[in-house]
Amino acid sequence: MSSHHKHILEKSVLSIPKGLMSLVVTAIIVYLSLDSNPFNLHRVHLFPGSDKVAHVLMYFVCAVVYILDFAKFRFPHKTRFNQELAVASCAIILGGAMEVAQLLMDNGRGYDPLDWVADVVGALAGFVVLRIWFMHKLRDYYYNHKYHRHHHHSK
Repeated sequence: MSSHHKHILEKSVLSIPKGLMSLVVTAIIVYLSLDSNPFNLHRVHLFPGSDKVAHVLMYFVCAVVYILDFAKFRFPHKTRFNQELAVASCAIILGGAMEVAQLLMDNGRGYDPLDWVADVVGALAGFVVLRIWFMHKLRDYYYNHKYHRHHHHSK
């Protein structure tokens, strides 16, 4: 990818209003969790446990988006481990709230505590992937391409 295309991609990602992606992901998860038949399909069984895989993936994405949205408020400053874990915990709380809502609502959706376990696994996996790999790469890119170049040219 050329540096021009990287710059356009960077500007477009950073131009998304802070918090918007978290709001969108939360709305999608609430809809998928509480609608009686969100895809207007009869129960399709892909493989045993496929619903748990879906929960892991949804809450992986949820935690990743929440943390990245939070990080946009903090750039270029480094977010802390405990801050990122607290933000990922919001995804875990959302998963628990969706299970409680399913328990209380009479909409054909079943309460399953193992769904919440899958939500926790997904959110923590998202946190770990961002913490160990992506945030490190993103910060390196940001500091090496923005600040070091800027400070070296301004002296």
